[in-house]
Amino acid sequence: AAPVANKRRSSSCKTRELGSSVQVEPQGGPSEQELVLRLGSVQRSGSPVSLLTPNMLHQLEAVPGVVAVEPVEVADSKRKDSGIAVEEVKVFFRSQHPVALEALQTAALQGGAQVAEV
Repeated sequence: AAPVANKRRSSSCKTRELGSSVQVEPQGGPSEQELVLRLGSVQRSGSPVSLLTPNMLHQLEAVPGVVAVEPVEVADSKRKDSGIAVEEVKVFFRSQHPVALEALQTAALQGGAQVAEV
């Protein structure tokens, strides 16, 4: 592993003010890693329901060590295989504080997914 350059800031997130709202941008540096969590649910006939609700994102962000959560666009063909909806979300975390996969899976199930895998 390459040595980490001197740390200029304690956080790997950059905050930028836009008007009255504040936006936090994950900065993928040497101290931050990401993984893709795949969420699945059985879809009933009718319009597909997204798993990436505010509640789901809140559950994932509450997992210890998680820095940020970002939904990933998934192609429609991948989303509707055999009546199972598949959605993906990027989970950012600091490499000094690895995230327990079991904790992410539990949070995803509490958020409404029926299956969660990395």
